[in-house]
Amino acid sequence: MTTDRTILITGVTGNQGGAVAQALQGTGFHLRGLTRTPDGERAAALARHGVSRAPRWPGRSGPARSCR
Repeated sequence: MTTDRTILITGVTGNQGGAVAQALQGTGFHLRGLTRTPDGERAAALARHGVSRAPRWPGRSGPARSCR
């Protein structure tokens, strides 16, 4: 199956989000991942497997303490 649809996976470098990304690879969907650590090793590994990084949400550029 091929499609031009995109699926956004939040928390893609975590356990649940990573499992979702793995399960959806090869299904024909374009996968985008949202993570708090877009420059981390897990994000890089997912990018090598075709999961593109979503831009950070405005106002949420770091850990929760930075939003105080």
